[in-house]
Parts: sequence; structure tokens; C-alpha cells
Amino acid sequence: MPKVHALKSRGQTAFQQGRAREALNHYLQASREAPNDAEIWHMLAILHGMSGNNDEAEHCCRRVIRLQPGAHSAHNNLGTILKGKGRYKEAADCYREALRLVPNHAAAANNLGTLLRETGDMGGALTQYQNAIRQKPDYAEAYSNLGALLQDMGRVQEALQAYQQAVQLQPANADRLFNFACGLREAGRMEDALRVFQRVLQIDARNALAWDGLCHTQLELRCFDDAAASGLRAIEIDPGFVQAYLHTGSAFQAVKRTHEATRMFRQALSIEPGNETARYFLAISGANEAPDKSPADYVRKLFDGYAETFDDSLVNKLEYRTPTLLHQIAGRYFDPGTAAQIDVIDLGCGTGLCGPLFRPMAKRLIGVDLAPKMIAKARDRMVYDELLVDDLIPPLEANSDGFDLALAADVFVYIGDLGPVFGATAAALRPGGLFMFSTEDEEDAQGFVLRASGRYAHGKSYITELAEKWNLDLVSVDDVSLRKESGQDIQGSIYVLKRRQTG
Repeated sequence: MPKVHALKSRGQTAFQQGRAREALNHYLQASREAPNDAEIWHMLAILHGMSGNNDEAEHCCRRVIRLQPGAHSAHNNLGTILKGKGRYKEAADCYREALRLVPNHAAAANNLGTLLRETGDMGGALTQYQNAIRQKPDYAEAYSNLGALLQDMGRVQEALQAYQQAVQLQPANADRLFNFACGLREAGRMEDALRVFQRVLQIDARNALAWDGLCHTQLELRCFDDAAASGLRAIEIDPGFVQAYLHTGSAFQAVKRTHEATRMFRQALSIEPGNETARYFLAISGANEAPDKSPADYVRKLFDGYAETFDDSLVNKLEYRTPTLLHQIAGRYFDPGTAAQIDVIDLGCGTGLCGPLFRPMAKRLIGVDLAPKMIAKARDRMVYDELLVDDLIPPLEANSDGFDLALAADVFVYIGDLGPVFGATAAALRPGGLFMFSTEDEEDAQGFVLRASGRYAHGKSYITELAEKWNLDLVSVDDVSLRKESGQDIQGSIYVLKRRQTG
């Protein structure tokens, strides 16, 4: 069929030269001349997909499969189309069918891995990425995807190895370099991350994500003027980029350019009215009333980002003392005869710094934290009986009269209104059980205040009023230095409250 051959040839030439619309027209004509030619329908699926016409792309893929049931590429392509339409189970079935037909189909394994990662099956995703790399050892995209998965799992050093392999295979690929830079930042290698973000921008100067990544890194390095300039470049390129407004506003806030910071946060909120972090940052800058607590999503992202470097930064650089202070004060109330006899819950356990200190006295030790990567680090200590990724209150409500000791080390700086957690803790303690926690102090506060640091401080009278309300006796309060910030001691208090004996 000379006419069909000519149409396909012209279509392929147009496709290779980037003239997608012209290529589509040629292949549409060819499909009318040869409706059973699977190659034509395959190209039509690709071209419709490129134009965003997923319904037509799906139709064309299914036409290929009807004509050639063993066409593994069509199953793989159909999986990608269905994934884009949110039909994840069908998409996974398509990828698996492609792998059944061709077990060494690296692209299908990589695509299945990405789908599984996005739907929360981290173990399955890991298996598929490893399978893709095993089948195609020079598969840079699969290495980069593996790195992103390992980073999600808190295995940051392994992630960096995967990212490095991807960059070695494709050293001029902006996507590979960007992922590597993000991994370096999470690992705390800020100077290295800075250099890699700059390499990305040398390749693609209009990459808004890279400008924002550079801004975020410069914030961590306390190069606030540079961070603001980078953030503004990201916003110039993508005026709807909410995260860039938040980072840029934070840079302005750090150098007390409050008006400009407020403008950034307001713009973020106008783009995304439900963004609680933008509303929270406005409160920090004094433009909004302080919320009852820090947004959960903000806290989760903050501490997931710090998980890899948290212990070193807090203990070695900021001289963080709260877990040790809590343990020392606990020694007043639990003698050696109580070893391994009490049930303990560690609220906001983070990486588990309290765990090794309180493990010897605990019959049962439970840790709870919002940030999955912090929980992963706590799990590595192998001292907790149970670790939960959750808000503070649900585990307390699930354990009425279940604990002899509740701990909260440097947790209430992210909660202003402590009433709900006090009530839940009082109910979770057995009569005579202790509630030990730290606060940052605000002497003049009748309740709580949100400081410019983004942390809450509480007045002593507020704590005593809450204790009385929830039938907790104030046993002791110690005024202490909790840690350092910018070389200055941060003053706070360690409270010990006791649940009253029931009458």
C-alpha cells in the first residue's frame, strides 16, 4: 500500500522534527487507509498523549492491544495513560502485563515502581526500581527514581549513592542534578547542594524548582539576601509557585524586611487560600492572629527535612539538653526499684533522644511523632516497643489509664493551646502517674504567645491553670536553659504534674 507507506513516512519525519500536529494528521489519514495497522495506532497513541488527549490515547493503545495482544509497549504505554487519569489499579495491571510478556522490560518496571511509590507501597516500589536497574544497568532515570524513594524512606545516604549514579550516567541532565541537590540538602551537605543547584541553573536558567531549591539551601546557610534574590527569580518564572513565596518570605523575615515578607505570605495565601503554613507565617510576622498550634503539615515537612542531621545539629551545635534534664528530674520520682516496671509514652519523640534514657525504667515504651522520617530514625535506636506516626492526641485517647509516665521534650513549642493535649494526657495517665514536659517561658504571658522564631512560649500561670482544670497536681517546676539559639541560652521550664488519685 504505497499511499499508507508514504503517509507513515511523512508522519515519522514530522514527528522526529518536532512537528507533532502535522505528524498526527498524517497518521490519522494512514489509519483510515489501513485500520488494522498496529504501528499506526501505536504512533497515534503517542501523539494524542503528547497533546494531552488521554481519552484518544487510551483508545489507540487499546486498539493496538486488540490487534497485537502481545504488544508489550502498548501495555506499558496504556499503564502510563491510565495512571495519568488516576486509574491506578488498572495502570498497575497494564505494567504487570508488560512485564509478564517481557520480564526484562526495564521501562515497565520503572513505571510500576513509580506508581507503587505514589500509592504508598514503598517495598514494592523498591523491588521494581531494583528490577529495572538489574535489567538495564545504565538506566539513569531508574537510579534517580530509586534515590527519591530511598530519600522518602529516610535512607538518605543510600539515596545519595543512587543519585550520584544517575548523575554519572547523565551529567548534563537537569532533572538528575536537581534530585541529587535535594538529597544533598536533606543530608545536611548544604555547600554541596548549593553547587549542584547552581549546575542545574547553568543548564536550565528558567527552572523555577531549582531557583526555589537554591533559595531554600541559602536559607539554611543563613545567606538571607541571596535566598530572597533566588526566591524572587523562582516567582518571576512561575508566579503561581506557592512554596517559592513561602521561602522568599522567610528570607525577608530573617532580615526583618517584614513588609516584604508579609506581601509574600499574603500572595501565597491568595493563590492557595487553604494553605495553613502561609497563614501561620503571617501570624509569625504579626499580620495575623496566632493559631492554636503550628500546622501539622508544616511541622511534618520541617522535621522530615531535618531528620538526617537532627541529632548532630541539636545536641552538638545547639547544646540541646531537654531529654537529659527530663531524665535527671525523673530520678527524683522513680527509684531503682521501679526499673522496667512502668509504662511510658514519649510524645513528639522525634529521633528518639529520650528513648535510651528512659528505656531502663520502662516495661513498655511508646513513641509518637508526626514526621515519618523522624520515626524511622527513632526505630534505628531499637529501644521503643512501639512507634507511631500520628498526632499526639489519638494514641493518648486509645490508652485510657494506660501510662505511668508521659514525656514531652521540646514539643509544646509547636502547640499554643495546650488544653486538648493536657486533657488527653490526664485521661491516659493512671492515678498517680506523672506528666513531664518542657516549655519555653514567656513571663508576661497570660496564656501563650507565638514568637518570631515560629515557636510558642507559655506563661507559668497558664500551665498551673490547665493543671488544675484537668485534675493534675503541680509537683515541681525547674527553670532551666533548654538549648542555645544564635549563641544565646533559651530559657524554659521543666514541669512535673501528677494525676490526682481518684476518690
